[in-house]
Amino acid sequence: MKNYILCLAAIFSFEMQAQSDQLEITKLTLEKSGKVTWSTLNEKKDTQMEIYERRYHSWQLIGKMRGKGVGANSYTFNADTSCMIYTVRITAIDDSVRHSNPVDYPNQKNIEVTSQDFTTTEQPLITLNYKTNFDVFDQYGNKVLSGCDNKVDTSKLPKGAYYFNFGDKHTEFFRK
Repeated sequence: MKNYILCLAAIFSFEMQAQSDQLEITKLTLEKSGKVTWSTLNEKKDTQMEIYERRYHSWQLIGKMRGKGVGANSYTFNADTSCMIYTVRITAIDDSVRHSNPVDYPNQKNIEVTSQDFTTTEQPLITLNYKTNFDVFDQYGNKVLSGCDNKVDTSKLPKGAYYFNFGDKHTEFFRK
């Protein structure tokens, strides 16, 4: 029993040491201007930093940069806010992958459709209350429209069912 306890203590000590040597992403902030800042602890020399934005209920890569080196470091990335930004997180990749806690954009706006109900009537122009990123997919999952605007012209789409992702929302509409 004594050997068993010593063995467990050695494993626990090893795991605690390994955890304390892991890279940590700390102090992540996102300013109204789109400036993303963060710090790292226990960074290794070949760390890759990736900046992600949460869009349409999934994480979209918006930037990459090489780590600065061993130890503690600080980083800055300027995210494009011209088409709205909602939430960001940092992913650090070295011998493992670690994600920061997400941080919300301080000036979020609630994006809504302001044109008539395009889901039940044939509306070739979808109007949103703010300029934002959008994607339109056909019923097979192919992206047929994409952009950044507050107006989406669907008049050239053939008949069928479509999925419309905008801001941090999604819905379905039909062309008849």
